[in-house]
Amino acid sequence: MPDSGAEAYGLPVLGPDDCEESPSSRPTPCGTTPESPAPKPDQSSVAGPRVPTVTELASFRPAVPSLTVEPRKFGIVGRPTNFVVAAKEQTVTGRLFELPVRVRFTPAAYRFDYGDGTSKTTTIGGRTWKAGNALMFTRTGTSHTYKRKATVTARATVFYSARVSFAGYPGWYDVDGYVTAQTRAARFRLYVAHTVLVEHTCDEDPHGPGCPGTIH
Repeated sequence: MPDSGAEAYGLPVLGPDDCEESPSSRPTPCGTTPESPAPKPDQSSVAGPRVPTVTELASFRPAVPSLTVEPRKFGIVGRPTNFVVAAKEQTVTGRLFELPVRVRFTPAAYRFDYGDGTSKTTTIGGRTWKAGNALMFTRTGTSHTYKRKATVTARATVFYSARVSFAGYPGWYDVDGYVTAQTRAARFRLYVAHTVLVEHTCDEDPHGPGCPGTIH
């Protein structure tokens, strides 16, 4: 009887005499029937991980950012007070949805609350006068000028974008919204600077009383 398996694939049935032919000329090995090709996995059926919401990341928190105020512990009414927030990209590990996960926080925005009812939101955390090679009381992108004598409490909030990476899944996934972290409060006194008579102008003596970059 002919091999019905070979006929089913539309291939010639090989007899004993055909086995003397060169193997390269035969459509199937002698004494065997062709096998169906192995099915390929359906890549479209492989789903990605569930991406968490900001609320579901509540147990994953970035480190508390720090706030620096210049001058330290005081300010002068009518002159810029400089604020600097130190925050950096960081990765926190743990488990979420019963899977090992890494959560990466990246600073995206900064809100400065100056303690006098005003605030400012920027995309930079600022830098110290020294780092910017600037004199004391120089205006910066994150400084604030107070209008009246008072004791104020300032603080800043960092807005972090978040991405997650789950074990068993390639790549990183963006989380909608922002995770926030607030600095510790900075409380300081604002003073009024009085004009005094001096021997030289600030151009003649830049380090004299009342000149930018000095405090007496």
